[in-house]
Amino acid sequence: MQKIKYIINNIDSTFRVARKFILPYAGIRYIIGNYFYKYLFENEADGFRMLKNKKKLLIADVGGNDGLFSRFVNSFVSQSHINIFEPIPFHYKKLKSIKSKDNQFVVHSLALGFSNQQNFIHIPYVKFLSKKIYLSAYSTISEKETTDFSQLNHFAGSFYFHKKIKIQSQPVSIKKLDSFKLSPDILKIDV
Repeated sequence: MQKIKYIINNIDSTFRVARKFILPYAGIRYIIGNYFYKYLFENEADGFRMLKNKKKLLIADVGGNDGLFSRFVNSFVSQSHINIFEPIPFHYKKLKSIKSKDNQFVVHSLALGFSNQQNFIHIPYVKFLSKKIYLSAYSTISEKETTDFSQLNHFAGSFYFHKKIKIQSQPVSIKKLDSFKLSPDILKIDV
């Protein structure tokens, strides 16, 4: 276990440095998200490993992004019901494809908030070789449209290429979690 913690700490450090450059950031995020999600995750999530072999949990993943957390938890719980709330359409499509032998996934294409309303979600991206590379983990919701990433996210300055970051804004539906009548055993909020 100590060796795994050492590897995770080194990956955390590498990821912080890689975030400053778009290609290493996108590459490392893709590799971990698609191949190593069972083993490598943020240090703060270590406590979830204590749920190993737990059954019949109700889990709500708010801000599911590309499903990294849900797939991580899915790797060690069973017979559980996982509700994922994600407002970004291209993530919703990927999340709908998550499969499990014995856990049930329900994906909701919306954001959660204090009241039912319509707003905008702002998804940052950079162009590389005429292709948009989305930094969707840094998306944010606000009442107005904008094109300035630094106005929306305090992490903006951590990217060396922050002046090249553009914003794609689109309308988003927001609902209250209470309207789903869930009583989750685990509520993961990543906003």
